[in-house]
Amino acid sequence: MTYFKKNLRLLRKRKGLKQDELANQLGLKRWNVTAYERGVAKPPLNILLKIAGFFEQDLTQLLNADLSDEKSTEIPENNTTKHQNTPHNLSSKYEELQLFELQQRQKFHEDVNRIGNSLERILDLLKVFPGIIKSKQENKKASN
Repeated sequence: MTYFKKNLRLLRKRKGLKQDELANQLGLKRWNVTAYERGVAKPPLNILLKIAGFFEQDLTQLLNADLSDEKSTEIPENNTTKHQNTPHNLSSKYEELQLFELQQRQKFHEDVNRIGNSLERILDLLKVFPGIIKSKQENKKASN
């Protein structure tokens, strides 16, 4: 996905769309488009396919070619993937995207577990907190 974020922004601007307009067309939220354009997040395979279809682009080019030069839609030579819509090439791209999506899901679940653990600790502290307040109030009364 060497050029994806750059190409997404370029294609959106070529169509004269704002991020929220593109998001609506694709059934996404504006923040999804923003994150994809900034490279903060990478879309799952089904969204990549929607984006490629919406802009009528070959998925391989959308991911690997610099589309800013309209004359050149060639994939850079230093990229090991050649632009060929052979079943093998598309199959390996699909597998690569599936692996990426799986990794993102695993990361998401790890984040959710980490947040859940933090929330449990906060709740435990909140359970103890009233006792601490009561104890301090009793100590204050006793000292008076």
